[in-house]
Amino acid sequence: LKFFSFKRSIVYSFIIAALPLLILAPWIYRNYGIYGKLLMTSTTGEIIWKGSIYGSDGGNHLTDGRHYLDVLSIKEKIEIEKMDVIQRKNFFLDKYFFILKNDPSQIIKMYFIKLKNFWWFRDQLGIEYDQSLQSYLIIYKLGYIILLIGAIAGALLLGKSIFYLLYFPVALSLLQSVFYVETRHRMIIEPVLIFLTTAAVFY
Repeated sequence: LKFFSFKRSIVYSFIIAALPLLILAPWIYRNYGIYGKLLMTSTTGEIIWKGSIYGSDGGNHLTDGRHYLDVLSIKEKIEIEKMDVIQRKNFFLDKYFFILKNDPSQIIKMYFIKLKNFWWFRDQLGIEYDQSLQSYLIIYKLGYIILLIGAIAGALLLGKSIFYLLYFPVALSLLQSVFYVETRHRMIIEPVLIFLTTAAVFY
């Protein structure tokens, strides 16, 4: 395998960082045409709030197994059903900023929990699956642990020459952890981990 110089790796890192923006541009333009605002997603308020609420692991479920919307009162659940997309976004954004203003340590704590969950395992992993399927999660966990260890070994062996490959998964984990994290969110970076593991094996 032929790897790039460190300086060229940095250039490629910026190119990789710009590509998602180009891909998202039509969708952002579409949202602007409909809602009159530059929005990457109409659910921004909801996903940033649910990743920061109390009693949660930063995903779709609370630590006691309930759905994240169960923290809302019955009145609030009825109200959001009557809201349009923008009103619903603002409703959840207000709830997020209330936590941020009154208890910023909660936001910080949840950010690092979500960052951990991106690279490791959530406490509620597989809760949405049937009990019979949950027994197979150990296979996934063992496979992922081997893959992660192999990827770390590959990154250490190859050093600066593969900096551009590391930029995307690291940046994605840091960005996704601002919002909420489910195990599926790291599937997009697993091909990079597979490549690094393979490189380590044949180094």
